[in-house]
Amino acid sequence: MHILLTIHAAQIYGAANSMLTHALALRERGYEFTVLLNAHGPLEQALRRHGIPCVTFPFVHFGLKRNPWRWDLPVKAWQAMASRARFILHSYRLLRRLNRPLVHVHSTLVFHAALAAWLAGCRVLWHVREERTRQPYSQKGRWYRWSRQIRVEARRLVVRLLADRLVYVSESIRNKYGLPRTPSDVVFNYLDMPERLPEREADGVFRVLYVGRLTFEKGADDFLRICRGLLDRQVPFTAVMAGDGAPDYLTFHRRRIRELGLEARVQLAGYQENMQALYAQTDVLLFPSQTEAFPRAVMEAMAYGRPVVASGVGGIPEMIEHGRSGFLFRLDHPDEAVEALCRLARDRDLGREIGTAARERAAKLFSRDVYADRMDRVYREMTKKTGRQNRP
Repeated sequence: MHILLTIHAAQIYGAANSMLTHALALRERGYEFTVLLNAHGPLEQALRRHGIPCVTFPFVHFGLKRNPWRWDLPVKAWQAMASRARFILHSYRLLRRLNRPLVHVHSTLVFHAALAAWLAGCRVLWHVREERTRQPYSQKGRWYRWSRQIRVEARRLVVRLLADRLVYVSESIRNKYGLPRTPSDVVFNYLDMPERLPEREADGVFRVLYVGRLTFEKGADDFLRICRGLLDRQVPFTAVMAGDGAPDYLTFHRRRIRELGLEARVQLAGYQENMQALYAQTDVLLFPSQTEAFPRAVMEAMAYGRPVVASGVGGIPEMIEHGRSGFLFRLDHPDEAVEALCRLARDRDLGREIGTAARERAAKLFSRDVYADRMDRVYREMTKKTGRQNRP
């Protein structure tokens, strides 16, 4: 069976990484994949290294986030809209050329491929990897949060209209998304467990890790404020923030590090590919994200046997058993995160015990075989429903 996969970005972060591992796992079950992208980037090279065909029809972006009052807005808006129209047209032709395959959309942030699939008469499986609502702890103004929530609800309406079936990455996301009339399944993402755990050299310094884009939604500023709390408690620690971000975000967080007096404690390391080496020098993952469905960074830390202190949003409480395989805290109570980190810094044996339990839980929840079995069943049921891969 031939499947067309699509994602909203070509950077290898959580959703895109999960789509890549999805293709690798299901390819072993005899499926063939073609990936459709709207931007060039590292994901293209990763797909081609694994022998997965990739087709890219790039978008032109509006540029409204950086400057909504730019003088050339009408021209930029026209170029952006025209690029999306070309994407839909070329995608439609691609789907017809591939004999109308099943289209598996891996994010609610991209609907252009789903619209092309609907026009071409293909069946659409939509993978919901984002929360419906956003937490209000943002540096942006109220008008921005309202406009963003309107966009979220608009995408939800498109999903309801175009999806033949849904896959949610957690039960929490299925409950919050609220599309009961559309057939759906909950399938946790999977992770290939590392065979050997990286050994942590004992140097007396408590090392804290942040993994993710440097944005407010991912909790980068919350991470810095929690680190300041550790400094106030006189905990000897260092912290690494692994992830990139837009230039204005990087400038903001460099300034925040200076303002909070963390220059000697916190390092901005940029995007990192070698996660094993990073976890070898880590005692704990601090993950204060404001909005998450099923974060890959938490999966990785658990698989590497590292304790996680994370915000209890989205599907994270389904991943971590509080006090046993990690710690959860409320975003509006950052002192809970500081206290959990202090406990781990004072009691290294507790950290190793929590890390061992986290790895055992990861092996149970994030199994490659279980994931492949469930997705194989979904694909076969969608094909069997009409006796063919596509709509009549």
